[in-house]
Amino acid sequence: RALVQTPLGLIHYTATGGDDGDNGGVPIMAFHMSPRSADEFKEVQELSSSHNNRLFVAIDEPGFGQSDIPNNSCTIDEIADCYLYVMDHLVGIDKCVAVGSLKGCYLALSLASRFPERVVGVVLTNLYYYPRRCVNNCC
Repeated sequence: RALVQTPLGLIHYTATGGDDGDNGGVPIMAFHMSPRSADEFKEVQELSSSHNNRLFVAIDEPGFGQSDIPNNSCTIDEIADCYLYVMDHLVGIDKCVAVGSLKGCYLALSLASRFPERVVGVVLTNLYYYPRRCVNNCC
């Protein structure tokens, strides 16, 4: 467990694995759904780090878990940019696989689309999906 200072306040994260110099592959950065916290990834974080010692970092979004509540409203890109501060804080993490759940999907896609040199893969779970026929029928 650790905190990193960012423009939106202190961001809390948990990190497992990668502790013996062999990180088991590209580190995973996981972004939770709202309202939740990094605890959403607790079980998979433990499995990943124990199976192949891959560094797995789960981050509390600003205003959730143990992260600070931002003073002002913020955009998806501003929140995602804070996650780069976490990557930079973790020495030697220049690339990651971004994993997002629900709102975390938007954060993962924000990073991947704007920083493709830092995000080498994206895993999206619990995606929002609104087929056009459903949208058209409800309005």
